[in-house]
Amino acid sequence: MSTGIHTGRVEVGAEVVATAPPAQTTTWEEVVEISVRSIEGDLRIISAHDAVPTDLPALNPQGPGWYRIRVHARGRATYADGTNEAPTEHYLITAWPQAPTAPVVLRTSDMIEEARLAHADDPSWEALTRPEQQLAQKPMTAERENLLRHLKRR
Repeated sequence: MSTGIHTGRVEVGAEVVATAPPAQTTTWEEVVEISVRSIEGDLRIISAHDAVPTDLPALNPQGPGWYRIRVHARGRATYADGTNEAPTEHYLITAWPQAPTAPVVLRTSDMIEEARLAHADDPSWEALTRPEQQLAQKPMTAERENLLRHLKRR
């Protein structure tokens, strides 16, 4: 999931739990879940601008393996593709260990539905709906190499 704004600040919280908590959908506009495989190092929330929030926990406290990530969001449409200094977008990311399962949209918005329609015929989008395909080793991109180097320096 990406932010709605192009540039600016957002408020992000994260929590790691032992098992799947009840879904909180009443105070959030969008809630989605995906499976993520941690191979090595810490699984962390980062910014596209090399900012690494130091106050958020690693999302894989048990080390390598499969985790379920639930992302809650609200305010993404407030300044869509715009700029804002004061945070109007809010996110809560919850993680727990769990074998891979298909992505789930627990609460949707127009932004999610538009993205689903826009990518309906895209084969790379289909991979997001089939987490077992994440087991296959994929070639490392330059972006991922840079990210791993950055994390190893910490």
